[in-house]
Amino acid sequence: MPDAADLSWARARFGHVDLARHSEGFVLRCRAHGYRYRNVGAAWRSWLAQDVAAGKAPIVSGTVLATAPATPGSRSRETAAEQRLNAWAAAAARLTPNRAAHSPI
Repeated sequence: MPDAADLSWARARFGHVDLARHSEGFVLRCRAHGYRYRNVGAAWRSWLAQDVAAGKAPIVSGTVLATAPATPGSRSRETAAEQRLNAWAAAAARLTPNRAAHSPI
């Protein structure tokens, strides 16, 4: 569990994150995978920063993040399959010649 210094650090940087839920998830994932850290506080901070960057950090209810910059990881919650399909469609569109430009109509 994070100590007072870790929680203070997190509140100053990520006030919109539900730190109790993040801590619970951190502990459960560590136990599930058998992770052992020399510096648990640094690991907790690292996981928090990574989860925030990926748009996976639990948000405090009622928090509006209108000022948060849009990042590829924070766009609408597409499923992994939708993301792969969209990536393939974009690649195919680049490879397919623009038929409309060659159309006689």
